[in-house]
Amino acid sequence: MDQPLQHILESLEDYWRKIDFPLLSRLGAGVHENSFTPVNFDGVLPDELKVLYKWKNGIKPEFARDPIGRQTLFNGGIPMALASVWQVQGLLGGDDDQGWSRSKIPIFESGGGEYYLLDCDASTAEFGRIIFYNPGSVDYELTIGIYDSLVTLFQSVLKAYEDDLFRVGDHGYLEVSDYNKLSRLKKEFNPQSDYWRLYNW
Repeated sequence: MDQPLQHILESLEDYWRKIDFPLLSRLGAGVHENSFTPVNFDGVLPDELKVLYKWKNGIKPEFARDPIGRQTLFNGGIPMALASVWQVQGLLGGDDDQGWSRSKIPIFESGGGEYYLLDCDASTAEFGRIIFYNPGSVDYELTIGIYDSLVTLFQSVLKAYEDDLFRVGDHGYLEVSDYNKLSRLKKEFNPQSDYWRLYNW
């Protein structure tokens, strides 16, 4: 049976404390759902999103200019503060040519122009899935499904830390010890993901 997201996040935080993971001190304190003030948005915010931001509110502003590797929660994923979510949504939400529909919102960024979008269209089967937005891709057009849900994203992330696939390297940067094993793990937790079928190392 699927674990609730709150339990997974608490387990992840406990593990980070155990290994003294430096990112933990760079994450902002959680916020109440009353702090959600959507911009350029047409959808339904999933309960899991509210759980995530009640836990932590992305990277603290004072660390936002740190090297990307020190802000990374998983490979390619920097957690966005709510203020940044709505700022980016205001720029790219609803832009069919260079952005995404208003029913998707960014929650993680790569630091290089890619975003992880949460699908908030409750009328479709895609509701709650994580979509990878990459304007530089040559293998797909702008977006592709990458994680089946926030739950499966964090299940795979927690397992990657526990299996030492994510570790802290020199200068406090997040490193991946084995990309092949990590890819197989993420595919296992996200069987509906087109991304992990396409990039099955």
